[in-house]
Amino acid sequence: MAVRLEHDTDRLLTFLAHNLYPYTWLKELLEDHCVRLRFDRHGKTVAYVWWHWDEHRAHHLACHLCVSPAARPFRMSAREWSHVRAMAALMGAKALIINIPSERLKPMSIALARRGWRVTGSTATYPV
Repeated sequence: MAVRLEHDTDRLLTFLAHNLYPYTWLKELLEDHCVRLRFDRHGKTVAYVWWHWDEHRAHHLACHLCVSPAARPFRMSAREWSHVRAMAALMGAKALIINIPSERLKPMSIALARRGWRVTGSTATYPV
């Protein structure tokens, strides 16, 4: 799988809409406040991960993930995951945070815990 920094915000927004991402993101917010990574497999985009500084926790980056239904279950290899952690470390983050949607709480909690995330309720934290 190829991991790339995404500079084309319209491409990300189109991917979110096409894959029925449940939350609305403004183009300006994505461009001005978020770092975006695109995951391609066999020449097709299968997922995006993007993050921004969490306004309630110092030195924590809030992570967001959208995966194409055709690519589920989506699993990042240790190498791919290292790209995400390296970017966060370069930004000076102490931890990554994911808020887990209630409809995905059980499967995502199990998957994240297996990867070393600390899951508390609907929030998962990973030290960088």
